[in-house]
Amino acid sequence: METNECSKRKDEMRSDYGLYVIAIICFFLAFLIFFMGYAQGSPVHVTGGEVTDLVIMMFSAILGAVFFGLGYVVRPKKVTPSPPPTPKPSAPSKPETAKSKKKKKAVKK
Repeated sequence: METNECSKRKDEMRSDYGLYVIAIICFFLAFLIFFMGYAQGSPVHVTGGEVTDLVIMMFSAILGAVFFGLGYVVRPKKVTPSPPPTPKPSAPSKPETAKSKKKKKAVKK
């Protein structure tokens, strides 16, 4: 059963990759609006107004940061191996109990 589940996991695309791609697109859009509007000598308004360009640029950058954070949160965690089980003692300590009985007899005399 476990090998079947592992093969299913390998076939599926990790969901954090898609979120990273969306974040990159949002950052690209924000920088594109910024550089198209303000890289030239006089500001050219991409969407019609300076305030609108600024709002779209900031919204895209914040949305990109949110998608990047979501991608980081949903990424698969590394599985830490469990420590090996401790070995059980093979024989109980019977000679120690015999020694303690002899000492008790010696004390009683």
